[in-house]
Amino acid sequence: MVKFTMARKSLYIALLLLCSIDTGYATQDSFALDNLTALASSGDGLAQIELADWYRIGFHVEENIDKALYWYRKADEQHYAKADVELGHLYHDGIGVTKDDAQAAQWYQKAAEAGSPDGAHYLGICYRYGIGLPQSDHDALHCYTVAANLADGLAQYDLGDMYLYGHGVPQNTETALYWLRKSAAQGTDAAKTLLGFMYDEPVGVKQDYAEAQKWYLAAANQGNPRAQRLLAYMYDFARGVPRNYQQAMIWYRKAAAQNDPDALNNMGYLYEKGHGVQQNYREAARWYTQAAELEQRDAQTNLADLYFKGYVPAPQPCDVMVLYQKAAKNGDPDASKRLASKAVQQYNVAHDCKSPPPEIKTPAT
Repeated sequence: MVKFTMARKSLYIALLLLCSIDTGYATQDSFALDNLTALASSGDGLAQIELADWYRIGFHVEENIDKALYWYRKADEQHYAKADVELGHLYHDGIGVTKDDAQAAQWYQKAAEAGSPDGAHYLGICYRYGIGLPQSDHDALHCYTVAANLADGLAQYDLGDMYLYGHGVPQNTETALYWLRKSAAQGTDAAKTLLGFMYDEPVGVKQDYAEAQKWYLAAANQGNPRAQRLLAYMYDFARGVPRNYQQAMIWYRKAAAQNDPDALNNMGYLYEKGHGVQQNYREAARWYTQAAELEQRDAQTNLADLYFKGYVPAPQPCDVMVLYQKAAKNGDPDASKRLASKAVQQYNVAHDCKSPPPEIKTPAT
């Protein structure tokens, strides 16, 4: 998404006002593009960045990464750190250029040295995860701190996370709460989710389900799938609220729509057990299958159980063994127990599953 500073907003509003005038152009888009191009060509750095953004995302113009690169580099020549950050993204993602994480890190560093909070934050990410630079929690912490003090909400979240779990710094819950609250105040849904988790589990604070629910709900309403799932857990398992399977299903379904593997699995479980909905093994298998394809180990075991018990016909008999084996490989102790059981071993022999099929097909509805 294109970020607008106040100066860029003023530029964009001016262009929109121009577009509202009857200019005789075939389209308002072409008029806006011509005017923005003229500004960029005259050496206006803000216009150069704006034009590069338009070409990068295909806004008012056909997407053209080569032209985006050209105008970002023009803006870089005038020391606009925003252009350096965008060039870093393009090199990191390999868009219009050969993917080069080391080059991406260099652009982020250039932006950071120019005082860009985004540049400092992304440089911190490079250090934390060893992207184009040697992994260093110490350097990541420094970069995050710089960006956080420049009011970068995402950096504040990452800094809070590092203090909460003691990554590269002694664990400090009070400092973690300080930065996470700062980030949440700027609307960062991940920070709100983590705050909810701290009060839910709890982690470093006194357990407070009401506080947890408040933060989960705030993040869930912003569309955060983890918050949606964790809020569903509260209703599903009566964590500080009366058990309400219907509410649990509402929030699981929202998270599942974003391919959250645990939410997909729990949707299957509600249908399998008939919790808050009419029991439906085929519908349970449908949800389990989606989660299993995302390597959710509980779903792999649950789906295999449905097949093994005959509640739902397996697309192929040996799918039972494939699923148990995948779940066991993914660390599910229940799947390992199933594989060691006499009944499953007999099933394996009876269906000659020494060489099980490699894929699991979605069961017919």
